[in-house]
Parts: sequence; C-alpha cells; structure tokens
Amino acid sequence: MCREERCKKHGPVIRFPFRIKGKQPDYCGYPGFDLSCTDRKETLLELPTSMKLYVNEIDYASQLIVARDPDECLPKQIRNFSLSRSPFGSGYKGLIPSETFEMKNTLHLNWSKPHSGLCEQQGKFCRRKNSSARIEIECYDKPKSKEVAAVGSVFLLLVIFAAYRVYSIDKAARENQKRIETFLADYKSFKPTRYMNANLPGRPLLHALEVISEAE
Repeated sequence: MCREERCKKHGPVIRFPFRIKGKQPDYCGYPGFDLSCTDRKETLLELPTSMKLYVNEIDYASQLIVARDPDECLPKQIRNFSLSRSPFGSGYKGLIPSETFEMKNTLHLNWSKPHSGLCEQQGKFCRRKNSSARIEIECYDKPKSKEVAAVGSVFLLLVIFAAYRVYSIDKAARENQKRIETFLADYKSFKPTRYMNANLPGRPLLHALEVISEAE
C-alpha cells in the first residue's frame, strides 16, 4: 500500500497522482508526476524543459499545484517555460502573462488527467488499479491516520485503567464488608457469663471465714 510522504515536516503531502522518487514505488504515482526531495528538503518539480520549481502546495481536489522559483526569480526562468511535454497546464493559451507571477513569484499549474480530483471531492483517495493492463484509477476510502490510531489506543487504555480501578475499589469494599460481617458474627457467638453476688466463685469460702471470726 502506498503511504503519504513529505520532504519535510511542514511540506506538501505527496500522494497519488504524485510520488517522490526514491521514497515511493512507481505504481504509487501516475506517469509524469514524479517529484523529488532536495538536500534542503524542498519538494522539487522538474519539467521536461529542465525548468525546476519548488512545490509550495498541492490542492488535490482542485488538481492544482502552487510552485515557486528556487532562486526567487521566476521571470528569468519563464523564458524556457513550456508545458507541451508535461501533464500540466497553466490555464492560459500561449505565453503566461508576466503579471501572474511578478507579485508573489509563484506559478499555478493544473492537470486534467488523471481525474483524481473526483475521488478527493468525495472525501476519498485515488490510486491505480492493480489488475488493470492499462493505467486506470479507482477511488478508495482514506486510511486512518497514525494520530487517530494513537488517540484510539490511548482512549482504550484509559477505559481499561478506569475499569480496573472501579473493580479494585469494589473488591476492596466487598472484602471490608466481609471482615465486618465476620467480626459481628464472632461477637454475637461470644456470650460472657454474668454472676450474681451469691453465686460468685469463692463466696462459700468467704462465708466460712466470717463464721470462724465470729466464734473467736
């Protein structure tokens, strides 16, 4: 299964129809949509005319790329600009008006094939069909992210811990109750003998001593 990749932490997410050479297999992308990572971890798009652009953003639903010139001088590169052999278009016929990139040094490119944006608009991802002899695409459900899986695991652990605590407290309470009941049962079975004065042990001996003392 093809995983999403980035050249750097906050760089654009790369998935079908794009792929990063050296990180994702050929079948993860569509022909002509190869990207690469520079030594500075920039996402690089190289057009057939050897024009190189850094990719700032990819809008998969709109099938749009926002790119910039690595040297911050896009008008200089535009002299060799051509999309005739690439899968991308600019939305303009002929040369691109210079005012479209002079202000922000950015260039917007779009693609019409493959129609991967249809899947993205449905909240799904797009991929190549494995069983197809031709290059055909299909939509599939988005896989759960690592963050969601991690949150689910933490939540499950918290539920298990809470259940164990409740069980432990309940068990301790039941054991305490049992000890109290045992103590009360033992206390009831113990019946101390009470003696009246006349029946106290040693009373006959005291009476005999009193008689002898009076006789004297």
